Amino acid sequence: MFSKKFYSYFILCIMLNFSFAFAAQLNFFTNENDWLQATTGFSIRESIEMNAANVALADGVTGPVQVDDNLGNPLNFQKANTGLSWNFEITSLQAGSELIFEERFPNSIAVGDSSTGFNDDEFTVDFSGNNLLAFGISIVNNDASSASQPDFFQIFDENGTLLGEISGTQIPISPGNVAIFLGVVSDTSIGSIAFLENALENVDIRKLQFSGEVGTVPEPGTFWLLGMVVAFGCFWKRP
Repeated sequence: MFSKKFYSYFILCIMLNFSFAFAAQLNFFTNENDWLQATTGFSIRESIEMNAANVALADGVTGPVQVDDNLGNPLNFQKANTGLSWNFEITSLQAGSELIFEERFPNSIAVGDSSTGFNDDEFTVDFSGNNLLAFGISIVNNDASSASQPDFFQIFDENGTLLGEISGTQIPISPGNVAIFLGVVSDTSIGSIAFLENALENVDIRKLQFSGEVGTVPEPGTFWLLGMVVAFGCFWKRP
């Protein structure tokens, strides 16, 4: 017959294993109004457009920003300058490329300059600050995403672990200056996103939107673990 101490350790180990395996819950959106509706319960809801005035707020960028200006790479936006609740950094993933204040599609940032051979317009956006639980991005000039040549919209937690993604035909086409929206709502804090494309596109970033809560919130598995500990303590009786 095992002792009560053995059973208590055994149950605690089970609870720890379940808490580590607790999967994040993600909801993806391609309709901006639906995403906005899904974020109404959060205390912070903010956005920033990539117009000349806002782009000039990035570290190392001197205004006024002109059409076709090279902005460097990566591009860091500090919340002290933007007035937002998060710092964020936009990075073009193609080696040697820079972010460009767009000429063809007004008020947007081009990921690389296609005229100089930088056509691989993959990028990341990293966040720091408060607890980011929802993110939305409007992009233009994303003219191809299919099952055979898919784009990927990926979401990562603060430790760089992939939480989920959508790809291929789940991502709308945005020919020319027509913007599309990609959004996500998560029950786990978002640390970064990535947009990975199929070959030879010219994706431009027009608007970013953020939603969440002040401070940090424990992971869902932590809530589950604490609840189980409390429940275990309620029925356990000392001999």
